[in-house]
Amino acid sequence: MHLTVLAAMAVVAYGPGVRGAERLVRLPIGRIPVVESRAPATWGLGGMSMVNLTATVNRRTPIMRTLEWDARTVEILSRIGKPGLRRGEIRLAHDGGKTYICVGPYLLLEVTPADARAAKKDVAALAQEWLAQVRRVLPQVAPVGSR
Repeated sequence: MHLTVLAAMAVVAYGPGVRGAERLVRLPIGRIPVVESRAPATWGLGGMSMVNLTATVNRRTPIMRTLEWDARTVEILSRIGKPGLRRGEIRLAHDGGKTYICVGPYLLLEVTPADARAAKKDVAALAQEWLAQVRRVLPQVAPVGSR
């Protein structure tokens, strides 16, 4: 009986479709304010641009999406637990037909079909582009140990 319950819990925790049977952790980020403007927005950190957004997804305008990613970044970096962030810790994950960029097990952002249409690319190509940019910038702005 206990083994059956544990097996069922493992399926729920890890879910189908996540590469390497690793679950995606969706951290709580609080409430993002409503910004009605549908104007394009650029997400960046430390004065370095990473992602240009033009698509509104699920009533989340480009600026709202960048605010959401800022909040997730703060939560993720506060949980990494060690100074420094390696490029290899930032990766793509696929779950339920969706494509995500993650930092370790933590979901950072979703690359949506609407984003791909706006960029005139397919989701896979856009995900690789965004992944390269996030890998370039995020380790530079993440906290580092004292020297």
